[in-house]
Amino acid sequence: MNSLFLILLSTFLLLAGNLRAQHTVYLTDQTRVEGKITEITDEKVGIQVAKGQSSVKYSYKLDRVQLLFNQTGSYLCPTELGALLPGERSRRITDFMADTSATDPDRPDVILKKSSDLIVARISNENQETIDYQTIDGKTASISKTEVAAVIYRDGRHAVLAEAALLCDHHQLVQQSRQKPSPAGAVTTSAPRNPPVQTDSWSAQAVAILKLSETEYQQYRDRAIRKVEEFATYLGVITDKTLDADTKNKAIDEACKMFRADATIEVSSMTRSGTTNSYGIRDYLTRLKMLPYHTISVQWSNVEYVQELQQRADNNYYGLIKGEQRFSGFGKDGQLQYGDITEKSVEVMLQAYQKQKEGSVQNLWDILLGNIGVSATR
Repeated sequence: MNSLFLILLSTFLLLAGNLRAQHTVYLTDQTRVEGKITEITDEKVGIQVAKGQSSVKYSYKLDRVQLLFNQTGSYLCPTELGALLPGERSRRITDFMADTSATDPDRPDVILKKSSDLIVARISNENQETIDYQTIDGKTASISKTEVAAVIYRDGRHAVLAEAALLCDHHQLVQQSRQKPSPAGAVTTSAPRNPPVQTDSWSAQAVAILKLSETEYQQYRDRAIRKVEEFATYLGVITDKTLDADTKNKAIDEACKMFRADATIEVSSMTRSGTTNSYGIRDYLTRLKMLPYHTISVQWSNVEYVQELQQRADNNYYGLIKGEQRFSGFGKDGQLQYGDITEKSVEVMLQAYQKQKEGSVQNLWDILLGNIGVSATR
């Protein structure tokens, strides 16, 4: 009987320990909740928490959640998820929940300072007051914990010592910096565009991973042009009066996926000189589909960059592409009822993200369109 009790007790303690260790939720009021996250939706986060010999499920509205950590040291920021397209948001959540990759002994420790600087090194000793570490070039140093906002250890553990929001402010750089440093000579020496501030040798290597090579830069530059041209093709489908509603609605859905969630389109008219209106992408495309003309023609030409892709502090690349849109609306008799040529400007963004595959991290880039503005109408 005693043996059976000990076996059951050991099993419970093991399960409870695993439950506590898997995930951590940080709320906006600085409350920390440990357990196993069971769901992440657009409205809430559910987490199962061990309580004595059982467990209790808690649910928190998403606007109360500041940060989510998993057992490998990867984390999610709800404020970032809200800005993503539904497909990308779902993928990020799935990757976070399914991340069980083994810890890499060559992975560095990452220390985020309250000043927003990053220290990417190997922690050699830690006590209640200080952290001792060694950089990749062998230099040793110490930092007071009063200067530290958070630490993510190479074995997946983490410690948040100040405002959790700082981790979200520097999410992309922190996650990239946690990768295994490249061996000497393997890092590109080409000068990066708008390089972020570097704190030590490990930081320099981690930041270099975020940069596009010259070949990749040209490839993504060309793809962004094609993305704008692809959007123009969808406009032709949506306005084609010979197609059924289902085909047009599918084209609207696909076109919306090409844009940032908060993107808008500016609209002008020759009948309202100097006046423009802005609409959300889906609203604009639906209005376009419903225009009362018998036949509609929408054609884009002269698509080219007016601002080349440049990397900003958030590690994403941004550019501006212009094009001429010729709109023609015809009546049943084939006579032109309305027509104009509008110079459009299209914001484009290359958004960096990570994909884990077989224990390794791949750095990939999404091309998203942003706001479309009106430069001139004639």
